[in-house]
Amino acid sequence: GPALQGRVIAVTGASKGIGLSIAQLLTAHGAHVIGGARDVGGGKVPGAEFCSLDVTDEASVDAFAARCRAAGADALV
Repeated sequence: GPALQGRVIAVTGASKGIGLSIAQLLTAHGAHVIGGARDVGGGKVPGAEFCSLDVTDEASVDAFAARCRAAGADALV
């Protein structure tokens, strides 16, 4: 099976650019991605969920971290 099957990986900046490419690559290898981004509207990746994340807002960071912990995230990119 895929090398990352069963792994949960949090990716910041996941709705565009490098972050989006990383999310696509990780899901292609079987990982479940929790993508954090200010604009979650652009994030459409099968095998990924997108959560609002604004690193300048402590409550937003706390909520993203709580979601990652609840999902048992194995890594943060």
